[in-house]
Amino acid sequence: MSLFPTLSLSVISENNMTGESTVKPFEPNALHPIPFETALFKGHLMLLVRPTDDSSIPADENERNEKCVGNFDHIFVGKKRMIEFQIQGVFRRSPAGLLFMGIEITEQMSLGLVTKGLCRMLLNFMQQFSKNLHYSFGEGDFINSNKNDQLEYPHISFPLKDLDRLVVTKQGETPPKLGSVIEETEESIAKRKLMKADQYNEWNTTDVYTLSFNTHYVDLPSWRIVNVPIMKDMNLRTFWGNSLVRLVGYEFIDNTKVEKSNGGGKHEQRCLNYLFCAQVSYTLLYIVNFLLHT
Repeated sequence: MSLFPTLSLSVISENNMTGESTVKPFEPNALHPIPFETALFKGHLMLLVRPTDDSSIPADENERNEKCVGNFDHIFVGKKRMIEFQIQGVFRRSPAGLLFMGIEITEQMSLGLVTKGLCRMLLNFMQQFSKNLHYSFGEGDFINSNKNDQLEYPHISFPLKDLDRLVVTKQGETPPKLGSVIEETEESIAKRKLMKADQYNEWNTTDVYTLSFNTHYVDLPSWRIVNVPIMKDMNLRTFWGNSLVRLVGYEFIDNTKVEKSNGGGKHEQRCLNYLFCAQVSYTLLYIVNFLLHT
């Protein structure tokens, strides 16, 4: 059984020759990084989740190897983070627009006045940590989404250069190992975070990019927002309904030129080219199966 039976993960890959997309399932805390590719980026990713029970990770290394499960105590012990998302790879072409990372859902949100007020309170809290936060509750025709080029998915995103860690490895050098603690100097972090999104010009097709994002506000196995000082823990279905959530990186090409320096304006699907897309869905089906067989 999976370490996290409530979670179902997959990554979307695109065939660079045919343009066809495939959805490949993978496990959180996998022993080896998961390969993926899009028209814009090719690499590997890992989604690391704080174990709900330390005893659920096999103590024996051979048993962990047999189950293809890694031990990531070095990521979580002594830290508050609940998840860490790591990506590493190369660009297939030089980006033509601003680069963002964030979360999105592909279904229309149904929010009442109270729930929308809670959303805005949460977003205001998040903006304390990222001044360049971009968000939308979604706009457009979700029913006929394939025919609606002005569809904007509900999302929260920020410039890719504002990630927790962003390490650029030159040709001939060895990049960080995914699954390890990604190291970056405080000077490098401060320098890039002071820049506007269009001022960061380190993107190219020769370097290897290692990206790391973590948060201690989302507990995926219980599907809850946690540890937020301004509110009690809440079920994510309060905001997202039954939709899966996608962890995405994308190129934003804004033809309207609205607030170009930081990616203002609507992030409509017609304006986006994805670097990566990992999907996470939550289910309680395993509990039903357990009750039926006990």
